[in-house]
Amino acid sequence: MTAVEPATSSATDTITVRNPATGRVVGSVPIEDAQSVAARAGELRLFQTEWEAIGPRGRKRWMMKWQDWVLDNTDHLTEVLMSETGKSR
Repeated sequence: MTAVEPATSSATDTITVRNPATGRVVGSVPIEDAQSVAARAGELRLFQTEWEAIGPRGRKRWMMKWQDWVLDNTDHLTEVLMSETGKSR
């Protein structure tokens, strides 16, 4: 059994994510075509000038906030990764 397998839906195509150790469904994600991915990347590029404008100190502040979030959510992130990969602690 693979951890990720395509699934179809009447509304949107998705990929069903399963725990490879148990086969239990742990989530699903939408399937995006190349054009959708390119469009999203283009949208995100619009924020590059803003990111550059805040300078190194501003970027550091954002990265430190992200680091705090990761540290505050380590247990949850570990559980998600374990469920998606079938690994144990």
